[in-house]
Amino acid sequence: MSMKEEMERAQAAHAKRMAALRKRAAAEQRKIDAKVLAALRENHADTAATLEAAARVELANESAKRSKLARAAAAQRQAHAESVAATSSHGDADAHRYEREQQG
Repeated sequence: MSMKEEMERAQAAHAKRMAALRKRAAAEQRKIDAKVLAALRENHADTAATLEAAARVELANESAKRSKLARAAAAQRQAHAESVAATSSHGDADAHRYEREQQG
């Protein structure tokens, strides 16, 4: 086995171990978060309810922002496709080809 192959194997093994450690750490953090949340709800129900309501509002705002950006991007793509179709000497054939290319 060449030195390069041995290094690649070692790097792959290291990456696999690190991924497993990150997965275990994330699972442990989820358990801790659940315990903290349960304690907060038990000992400070009013604060927990206020924080939960604020989190729900924040999530709704983030969702609305993503939706607005997606609609704007779609409108921009549509406007570009229409301008390509309007300026093309080949009419609909170019517009359809452009749309297929944009879809992937």
